[in-house]
Amino acid sequence: MLTQLPVLESQTVPSDRTCRLVTLGCKVNQYETQLVKEALEKIGFREAAEHEAAELCVVNTCTITAEADSKARQAVRQLARQQPGTQTVVFGCYAAREPESLAKLPGVVAVVTDNRELPDVFQRFGVTDWP
Repeated sequence: MLTQLPVLESQTVPSDRTCRLVTLGCKVNQYETQLVKEALEKIGFREAAEHEAAELCVVNTCTITAEADSKARQAVRQLARQQPGTQTVVFGCYAAREPESLAKLPGVVAVVTDNRELPDVFQRFGVTDWP
């Protein structure tokens, strides 16, 4: 005999805090971006839909080639155009190598040169529990 269980409604409350995550490069970068995403979700951020404004943008960069460097700068500039007024945090290999040039790009509020600094940087946005 099959027992019907009541359908439970999701207890998830929609969040007004939105973020956009951009990952350039290798699987390590994908893993690191996932950690950032989990930390932000714990405090109520959700990923913005494609044409939705984001309060916070996070770009994880690569620097394996000159083309990768260019793509990182292009990604930050594109976010600034598409998301005027958003705050952008940049980290990853290119950020560690060229922090001064990235800090000058529009919308950038933090360039993380050492990933051990990520918890401190994201504390500005309310993250107190880092994965």
